[in-house]
Amino acid sequence: MESYRTPNVTPSSQLHFTSGRSSLLRSKRFSTKLKRPAKSRLLTPSVHPRVQQRSSGKQSTRTVTAEEKHFKSILNKTWKCYKVSPLYSFDYCQPALRKFSSQLSAYVSAESRRGEAFLINNHADRAHFSVLKGYHVDSADTDAIEIRVESKGKDEQDNKVVLVVILCCVHRSLEVDQQTPDCFTVLPLMMSCGSVQLTHIVITWLQYKFGCKICPLTFTPSMLCWLVAMWAGFISDNSKEVQLVYSMPDGVRNISNLTMSINASHCKALWERIHKEDTDMFSEEEMKRFMMALESHFYTLFKMHLSELKLSKIGTSISFVGNDGRLKMYSYQHVTAVLGKLTEFALEDVIPVKV
Repeated sequence: MESYRTPNVTPSSQLHFTSGRSSLLRSKRFSTKLKRPAKSRLLTPSVHPRVQQRSSGKQSTRTVTAEEKHFKSILNKTWKCYKVSPLYSFDYCQPALRKFSSQLSAYVSAESRRGEAFLINNHADRAHFSVLKGYHVDSADTDAIEIRVESKGKDEQDNKVVLVVILCCVHRSLEVDQQTPDCFTVLPLMMSCGSVQLTHIVITWLQYKFGCKICPLTFTPSMLCWLVAMWAGFISDNSKEVQLVYSMPDGVRNISNLTMSINASHCKALWERIHKEDTDMFSEEEMKRFMMALESHFYTLFKMHLSELKLSKIGTSISFVGNDGRLKMYSYQHVTAVLGKLTEFALEDVIPVKV
């Protein structure tokens, strides 16, 4: 008989168990951008298509690409996610990007002089637009854009990057193209890492310049269930534990959330029992069976219905996602897989452009 740890009643209680093996499910509707229930979702490739696997027993001579270097540079950082409506009259050509950089630099510099920026005595006065390669997975995907904002030091070498913003569209469906006029550019997912005040300044400028609407991208419990259920099949057996964090109801005192940690190998074994091997689609029924198996096992041990709580955070060896839109990625090989799903969620709430 296996042994289990009894939870401690603390502000963040952790409950550990080995695996779940039961089934069946609670149902909730999941709406797509066309307001249809999502009965299934595509399992995106777990490994970036540009990454070539090393041959066993031989030393690799593969050159690390610029894309891989960039993907590695965005790992282990906390990003805040936003959803963006189509940008009007955006242009990828270098003269246009230099013009956008100059205009945003002037706006950021003016706002920081007024004390609207992040820190006193740190003057942010330089912004730079650039095109990021490596985010293309489908033919419909558009090039990603990076915006870097720097604070000027005494010397050129002392310049410090205080904000990085990435606008991207990964795994875009062709249906979106049919709904979007040519004068609009679809970059529905925005991620920011850095000063919150400067992020608001950049968002204000983007909305004014390109006539778009930028709002925080938050994740419902249903969205988080989709993510953890699909990604469970991509983790390796020796990965760190899969974590599900549930928020306690307002009436509960002395404890704010409950964390359930599952051994990665047991989580993957459960996923393999549920998912059909002959399809690249992950169905709503499979997602529900996966989550209900974990919740049912938890109830067997602790007589607590997790379905009555609110799933607020998920953590795997691939990434961490919070319901407030915070994201942290850990594996560069899974960057496009993660961003592809977040792009899908962002597009679901973006209203099609009508002209």
